[in-house]
Amino acid sequence: MNNEGKVASVIIRCANNNTIINAKDTDGNILAFVSAKDIGAKGSDKTSIETVEKIAESVGSKLVENDIEQIIIYVMGYGNTREKAIKTLQGFGLEIKYIIDKTPIPHNGCRPPRRNNKINEREK
Repeated sequence: MNNEGKVASVIIRCANNNTIINAKDTDGNILAFVSAKDIGAKGSDKTSIETVEKIAESVGSKLVENDIEQIIIYVMGYGNTREKAIKTLQGFGLEIKYIIDKTPIPHNGCRPPRRNNKINEREK
């Protein structure tokens, strides 16, 4: 048997109007799934640092209940809420193996809309 404890992957999704953290074990079984709505936050509170801390505490306690010792963190999104979630999970004594940033980045983005014909006529 190897020295490593149980490993789980934690996915942190931070968006403009919600934060979701879920955890699953190596077999793909969901151990915890908590969003801001589960905590009772509404409106702009769903992305506040205090709410993210409560979400991470809820997920961390469920991981400790399931005897998880190491976690791999996948982060999607931006802002200072993702760092707070990682620090809160680390406070439960969970060893972080990796932090992987999976934030989608647009490569040149969408094509811009065409210019108005009236503006084109004035330039002539």
